[in-house]
Amino acid sequence: QRKILAILWMSPIYAITSWFSLVFPNAEGYLAIIKDAYEAYVIYTFLSFCIAVLGKGDRGAVVDLLAKHADHLTPPFRLFFCCQRDPYENDHHLADAILLQCQFFAMQFVFFRPVTTIAK
Repeated sequence: QRKILAILWMSPIYAITSWFSLVFPNAEGYLAIIKDAYEAYVIYTFLSFCIAVLGKGDRGAVVDLLAKHADHLTPPFRLFFCCQRDPYENDHHLADAILLQCQFFAMQFVFFRPVTTIAK
């Protein structure tokens, strides 16, 4: 329930920070940092919520679920992908790599979104 509440609080936080930005235009930059930091937190929370619901809190169960549908999965992006051979011995390794890439991209967004807002 905590993860659901964190996701649902996104709309009121956006509304409050937008209203304060209209009332106090000089504070708009600081409020944008708060809004973007919470947005990044919600993205992380949503991915955690998906893993908690699909795998009942177990990452391995989510990998097993993804491995059952491996024929629909596209291998994750790799740097210099044209020079590497396919390293996935079975569907379980492919599903694990895809979930790891999703987690990596979510954490990348969590770290870089507030930084790019500050850089603006």
